[in-house]
Amino acid sequence: MNGSPLPTKRRRFNFRDATLIVAVAGLIWRVARYLANWPLWGDEAFIAVSVITRGFHGLTQPLEYYQIAPPGFLWIERLAVSLMGASELVLRLQPFLCGVASLWLFYRFATRTIDRRSALMAVAMFAASFYPIRHANEVKPYAGDLLLAQAITMLGWAILKRPERWTTWGALTVVSVIGVWISYPLIFVSSGLGIFLAWRVRDDRRLLLVSAIFVSLTCISWAAMYGLIAKPQADAAPFLTSMTTWENSFPPLDRPWRLPLWFIQTHTGNMMAYPYGGNDFGSSITTILVLAGIYSLWRKNRTLLLLLLTPIPPALAAAALHRYPYGTSARIALFLAPAICLLAGAGISELVLRLSIPRFKRFNYAIITAGFVIAALAGAVFSIAVPYKDIDDRELRDVVRAIAAKTEPGDRWVVLNGLTALPRDNGIMLKPWLQHTAQFRYYVLCDASVPFVWNPEPHTQLPSHSGRTWLIVHDAGFEEFLDSVPQQFKSQLAPLGATAQIRADIRFREFVEASVYPSPR
Repeated sequence: MNGSPLPTKRRRFNFRDATLIVAVAGLIWRVARYLANWPLWGDEAFIAVSVITRGFHGLTQPLEYYQIAPPGFLWIERLAVSLMGASELVLRLQPFLCGVASLWLFYRFATRTIDRRSALMAVAMFAASFYPIRHANEVKPYAGDLLLAQAITMLGWAILKRPERWTTWGALTVVSVIGVWISYPLIFVSSGLGIFLAWRVRDDRRLLLVSAIFVSLTCISWAAMYGLIAKPQADAAPFLTSMTTWENSFPPLDRPWRLPLWFIQTHTGNMMAYPYGGNDFGSSITTILVLAGIYSLWRKNRTLLLLLLTPIPPALAAAALHRYPYGTSARIALFLAPAICLLAGAGISELVLRLSIPRFKRFNYAIITAGFVIAALAGAVFSIAVPYKDIDDRELRDVVRAIAAKTEPGDRWVVLNGLTALPRDNGIMLKPWLQHTAQFRYYVLCDASVPFVWNPEPHTQLPSHSGRTWLIVHDAGFEEFLDSVPQQFKSQLAPLGATAQIRADIRFREFVEASVYPSPR
């Protein structure tokens, strides 16, 4: 012994610890985006206005602004508003919880179905992908689509492993029968799974009967929901399927020679944007990774591969019938996110194993994992540093709240604009002013601290009161308004010398403007 120190053993890269670390990074991004409390943007406001102005029964009728949303999602939103108020955080609570639960379920699913290297890459892909995080923080039903699809897939896998467990069949049936009222595309996941399970248990009459009961009850529940609520929603907005947003979402069956190109463009477009991507072949790298993952699972676990792909045929069939768009937007295909991320993760692992020098394989996994962790944490920082989708959204919210702060007890508001009677026009939903109108309505409804009159008829006689009358106009100037109404209405706002005025210019020359007048005696 010469007293020299013993060599220390270098710590090896631990795949299980790394998987947990990247999942926590994804959770941090989700929580940061939620707590940043972004102002509602137009698409969220479309839904929010219906939720806060209607009761539970009213939400079964066609919605404001021609929106399409499942009744279960709307009822949960309405319950949250009834209990906790209509703030942005309350309205986004349901999607946020769905997003967190989806991350947890995906972590459990990946680590229990594929090898640890592939599971690490799959969880990293899911945790750091933009669209699952974005839609976990928006007043839209897409986060519920993802969560329920993940739950159904996991229950289906449990049945494939142990088909004789009746409690699992029961849980699958209950989740599916209720879930189709919360998520419109869940019927694709459930029907595809039901057909696959029936094929797998075809030699056992009892299990075949159970699978038939599962499919039958799911279809009956879905048919009731569709006939009572989804179809009236769709009938109230028949122009939506012809919007330019969805023009490439349906297979061109009338031009079959275009089908191969449509198929390639669709599956290299925005539906595959994990962790990021876009249309016009913008997600081609992810598509290559998914193909590598399909190759990997075809060799290792074909049952799992087929399970992951089961929602696609029903979804394509619905798109062929122009009943549900397919592929051009990540949000409408978010129910496929678990399959896409798991396959892409398996694909990354396959390529690393095949293309890396053996001694550097663990190092390459560590570098890729670090990249995903950094991307998730950077997303969290950005969510806090720039807490809005568009600066216009924040300015509109700030203006309405500034008016509310200056309003005193005993005052009242006369609010103009915030249109509800809209033309049935296939371009109406793309007009920025319509989104801002919905935002304006939402913030007035939420932040008005005094009674208000909304869009009164020009001849309406306002009741007298002791306070001041605030005239709040959106998307119109005072001069234009006063020139267009009879003198009888003007006299209720006289004298015209404003004692307070707030104005915020925003894009498209829209503004919110407020003037306050003494109450007429």
